[in-house]
Amino acid sequence: MIHLRRAGLLPLFLLSACAFGNLRQSQVEPLGAWREVRAAQVTTSGTASPETLAQLQQGSQDTFPAALHLAEAVTGDVAFRLDLHVEKAVAPQGDLQGFKQHAGARLSNALGFGGANAAAAGRLEVAGLLYAPDRAEPVGRALWVGIGDPDVLAADAGSSLGRALAKDASRQRSNWIPRRAADERLFLTPTPLTVPKGRVSFSDDELLLFRVAMGLSEHLQLDSFFGGLPVPAIGGAVLPLPGGIVAAGGGGGAVFGVYDLGLKWRFLDETPTLPAIAVSYDVINLFLIGLGGAGGVGLGGSGAGGGGFVGVGGAHIQFNLFMATIGKHIGNTHVVSGGGILDNHHRMGQSASFVAACGGVATDGNGAAAGVTKCSGSTPIDRLPTTAAGFLSVEQVLGPHSSLGMEAFPRYPLQDSLVTTGARWLFGGDKPIGPLAWDRLRLRLDFALAWFYMPANAQANRPHAGVGYVPWLGLGVHVM
Repeated sequence: MIHLRRAGLLPLFLLSACAFGNLRQSQVEPLGAWREVRAAQVTTSGTASPETLAQLQQGSQDTFPAALHLAEAVTGDVAFRLDLHVEKAVAPQGDLQGFKQHAGARLSNALGFGGANAAAAGRLEVAGLLYAPDRAEPVGRALWVGIGDPDVLAADAGSSLGRALAKDASRQRSNWIPRRAADERLFLTPTPLTVPKGRVSFSDDELLLFRVAMGLSEHLQLDSFFGGLPVPAIGGAVLPLPGGIVAAGGGGGAVFGVYDLGLKWRFLDETPTLPAIAVSYDVINLFLIGLGGAGGVGLGGSGAGGGGFVGVGGAHIQFNLFMATIGKHIGNTHVVSGGGILDNHHRMGQSASFVAACGGVATDGNGAAAGVTKCSGSTPIDRLPTTAAGFLSVEQVLGPHSSLGMEAFPRYPLQDSLVTTGARWLFGGDKPIGPLAWDRLRLRLDFALAWFYMPANAQANRPHAGVGYVPWLGLGVHVM
């Protein structure tokens, strides 16, 4: 029971941990348009004592220009400007030397929220606003919140804000493309973008498939998928999945258990004229659990309906997936093309035995519908052949909180292709809520439909061919 309680508290800890400390948010837009700027200045504004304003400016002046390798601006220089705006400066009430108030202030600052006696202990809130030359709106912003005497906290607030914004600005000096939460992938396909260094995203697709992605550096991303991918009973039709894998739910559906560990490296950044390019490698373990029917899993190649290979029943299979993606932003449209090689060489034993697949529908020895047809007289093989597959995706950004997306997985013959269409919504705030850094979290909701061709199937009471679909639901929490 103790372990279960700890496990239940883990998501809450992960979501609130990003709020620990005084710095509640720090974000900077791409600064590629100002990459030639070589100077910076620090100003202060807002209502506070002269001592507080002086300490703020000095603290940031010591960190911001130097961290960006910029000179301190003099009159006439084209420069970045960091304005430290005091949003709230409340002097402590009463004796702050008392142990209770002093300890409460220290604990509040460590955890990032105000305690019951926060008003008595005093409070300082400072917004750091970064301005680029000839730009009226800020290109970067950060928020610092502290409990205690503003005159005492000001120096630390200034240095923390200057250091944080300089760190983010240095990452963005050569970037041109605005980043959005979850833009490292669409519904089923990756993009060349990677999760920024130190940031994490948690996803849940189809309720059973969980994903964690972490930025190891500005160009290297670690991915891990684990859980199950449900494939419903679809009347004997074959559903081609990304990477060339073909799945069918059989008579009562199936669940494909998945464990994936991969790395993605973006080795070319996007510029106004050049696309971004990334490569990735994933180790995938896939096993099949039938639900009321045999079900099947195969390798696309020519498609399970035209000469592919398939394992029916309780298969346990391992793949190596090598992929390359290339993408370019055209205004608010992101166009991505990619391709991969799926290889079945495995370091550990696998339980599947494969045979050639000649058609889209069959029944097993017990009469249960399986998703693929074995060729009569076929000889089982121990390993699926290496195959290649490609995709094309387009995302149209409608605004800061929504976008539309389409993915196409062409196959030969064309009837084995898969197309997804859907929408994405992002939710988040611009202010922290208690210990939760709501301004640094983005909640993602994806809803899409995967469309595929369904051949005529008399056994499934479908005398004519048609188009079928499977809904895709994705949820995510992204730490910005």
